[in-house]
Amino acid sequence: MAYFSQPFTGGLVKVGMKPNYLLFLICLVPVAAPAQSGLVDNQERTLRCEDRNQDSGRVERCEVHEQTLASTGSLRVNAGANGGVHVKGWSQPGLLVRYKVEAWSNSLADAQAVFSGVQVHAVAGDVAATGPVTEGNRGWSVSYEVFVPHQTGLDLQATNGGVHVSDVAGTMNLQTVNGGLHLARVNGAVTAAFTSAFPVPTRLNLRVLR
Repeated sequence: MAYFSQPFTGGLVKVGMKPNYLLFLICLVPVAAPAQSGLVDNQERTLRCEDRNQDSGRVERCEVHEQTLASTGSLRVNAGANGGVHVKGWSQPGLLVRYKVEAWSNSLADAQAVFSGVQVHAVAGDVAATGPVTEGNRGWSVSYEVFVPHQTGLDLQATNGGVHVSDVAGTMNLQTVNGGLHLARVNGAVTAAFTSAFPVPTRLNLRVLR
C-alpha cells in the first residue's frame, strides 16, 4: 500500500507492480533555487545505541561515530545488510555523517572481534561499510544519520533497513529491500524502489510532504 499524508499539487505519481517487487516513480515539481520555504533546518541528532533491538541470546557491541565531509552536491550511501539510512536537510554548507556500528555474537570476545573488523568508508559524498562474513549468530550492521545541505542529490540503498529522507531538494534514487520508505518535505525527481521477500508487501509507508 502506498499513501501520501497530503495531496500533491502539480505532481505526477506512477506505480508499477510485479510479483515480489514494487517500483514507485514520483515526479515532483523541483524547488526553484534558492527558495527553501517549507524545508526544516534539522539539527537534532537522534541516532543512538539505546534504540537498537537487543537479543537476549547474543552478546552485542555498539558505538556511534561522527565524521564531517565537504559537500559535492550529491550523496551516495549503501547501508548494506541490516542497516538503514536517514538523510536530513540542514542549512550548513557541509555534511555530517553519523553512523552506528553494531556487532554481535555468542561471546563478548567474538563480538569484539567482529566489531573490530567493521570499517566505514566516507569520502567525497560516497559512504559505505565493509566487515567480516556474517553467519549464524555472528554478524554486524551499520546504520546512518546524515545531515546534508538542502540542495543535494541522493542515491540511497538499504537491505533489511529503512530509507528516510526529509527536507531535501534534488534528484533522488532510493532503494530498500524489506525496509520502510519515508519521505517528508522533499522536492525533485524521485525514483523509489521497494523489494519485498514476501509474496505481497505487508505495508509500504511512503510519505511525501510538500
